[in-house]
Amino acid sequence: MISRSRPTSPLGTACNLIGDHYTCVLPLAIGGQAVNPRDCWSTMMGQKCAICGKSPQVGNNVSQRGKAKYLGGNGRKTTGISKRRFKPNLQKIRIQLGGGTATRRVCTGCIRSGLIQKAVVRKAFTEPEATAT
Repeated sequence: MISRSRPTSPLGTACNLIGDHYTCVLPLAIGGQAVNPRDCWSTMMGQKCAICGKSPQVGNNVSQRGKAKYLGGNGRKTTGISKRRFKPNLQKIRIQLGGGTATRRVCTGCIRSGLIQKAVVRKAFTEPEATAT
C-alpha cells in the first residue's frame, strides 16, 4: 500500500506544503556536488490560473487531406488523430492583495474581465496647481 505522507524531492529531501503548493528544503551540496534548486519537482509552479483555476485541457489534433465539398472538392478526409494540450494564456503580473501586492500567474480572461486589481506602481501624473501671486 502506498503511504500518503509528505512528498519528497528527487534528491530525497522532504517537502512542505505552503499555500497551495509544495516547497522543498534542499541542501546546498550532496557529496561535494552543488544542488540546483530547479531539480525539485514540487517547487515548479503548475500551469494554473491563480484566480479562476483554469488549467491545461486535453484535445485532439486532427490532420485532414482533400478539398472541402463547398469549394468543389470531394470532401475532407481525416488522415490522423493525435492528442494535444490546450494551455491557458497565463501572464505573470503584480496584483493587489489586501493591503499589499503579490506576483501571481493569471489567465488573460481574468485580466480582461476585471476580476483582479493590478498593482499601481506610482500615482498618475497630475498638473501642479498654479499659485496666484
